[in-house]
Amino acid sequence: MNKKMFKKKQITKFPETPKPPSWENMNEDISKANTNDILFSLRIEHEKNLIYDEIHINNQKENFSDEDVIQLAIKYKRVNEKLEENLEQLKVLSHALDERCSNLKEAIENVKQQAMTAISN
Repeated sequence: MNKKMFKKKQITKFPETPKPPSWENMNEDISKANTNDILFSLRIEHEKNLIYDEIHINNQKENFSDEDVIQLAIKYKRVNEKLEENLEQLKVLSHALDERCSNLKEAIENVKQQAMTAISN
């Protein structure tokens, strides 16, 4: 058993923290996001709907028919359903992440225990 490897701690120098991306870069990333990306899919869909709604409203000039109101209600109901689906998906992913973190902590404790056993022998 080589006790030297546990004797002296080396200070690790990490590379400098990178600069955060510019607003333009972030906006470009968001605009190029895959439609299946849970974080950006609602924003992309929402922006498309807002543009359509704005054009539609401007063309109607406050003369909404019952059909227009019903169509908007249906659209907003679908957006709400999509939000609920994404929330459920995030809950599932969060649970899986918590489980993996727990497994990682357990593995770290096992390695620590093995190192302590190796040092004491």
